[in-house]
Amino acid sequence: FDRVVTIPDTEVYTDGETLKS
Repeated sequence: FDRVVTIPDTEVYTDGETLKS
């Protein structure tokens, strides 16, 4: 992905990794 998608409690980065806040 070229953009960063932010979901409540979860951040999805361009690397495709989901990091729990």
